[in-house]
Amino acid sequence: MKFYQYFKLLRPKNLFIIGLTQLLLFYKLIYQPFLENDITPMLSFFQMVLISLVTMLVAGAGYVVNDVIDYKIDAINKPDKLIVGRSVTILQGWNFYYATVIIGALLAIYLAYEKDEFQRLWMYPLAVYAMYAYAKYLKCSVLWGNLLVSVFCGGVTMILLYIEKEGWGQLAVVEKNYILFSFVGYSGFAFISNFIREITKDIEDFEGDNNTGCGTMPVVWGIAKSKVVLSIFYVLLFLSFSYWLLGELPPPNRIAYFYVIFLLFVPSIYLFYLNWKAEQTADYKKLSTYCKLLMLSGILYLFVM
Repeated sequence: MKFYQYFKLLRPKNLFIIGLTQLLLFYKLIYQPFLENDITPMLSFFQMVLISLVTMLVAGAGYVVNDVIDYKIDAINKPDKLIVGRSVTILQGWNFYYATVIIGALLAIYLAYEKDEFQRLWMYPLAVYAMYAYAKYLKCSVLWGNLLVSVFCGGVTMILLYIEKEGWGQLAVVEKNYILFSFVGYSGFAFISNFIREITKDIEDFEGDNNTGCGTMPVVWGIAKSKVVLSIFYVLLFLSFSYWLLGELPPPNRIAYFYVIFLLFVPSIYLFYLNWKAEQTADYKKLSTYCKLLMLSGILYLFVM
């Protein structure tokens, strides 16, 4: 039972989305095109799995430390889901956080040793500290915490192209541009969709944040202005999908084209409508769940592209 509570602290569903995103992007946009052009990827598929595990451990540690630091706020916002401070003590929560960070560090060091790439090892402590800084200093701020987490989500995709940049540079111009456009597109989608969900969650958590002095955007600017900010990012999402559909590098086949329209563009319009219609905490809770489904739909697009 205790093990299950620790497991829940890691947000396994969110980690699954992160891992699936990296593995699918690597396979579809790095592994396949590289092998088709007789280019050896820097990472084997097994090493890519380890990269995904490290990324998931960084994110998981971020979730754990966030719950440890914010247990008083969570007791108000999510009393039925409270773990730290109830079934897991504060000390146990910190110990689990440190254990998660150490396991991730060992995997990162092993990968650096295997590839003789110790100069890239700085990315791990930077990512770990960024997630800690979010929970400790930036979560209860206007925009900064939301932007940091969203940049992390966008960077999860771009790090693969950074690692494989030498092989990418050997591709023909057309294929190279397509891969770059795809990575930038996925990174932008991850950033915008996660930012929308972050603000939506802040509105959902308004009561607890307000009562504990946590100065998130809805608390400082008000819910009405926060909805305006959300609308701006929804419009950015619409424009991104429109450019994708009508630009120089549209979806590669008819199935992919209709997938973007009906499983990404139309749902995002529906979420925009729900954003303005929402009034109760339960409405924003549903909206937050729908945002996560939109993000998952974006990942599953890789199966039809």
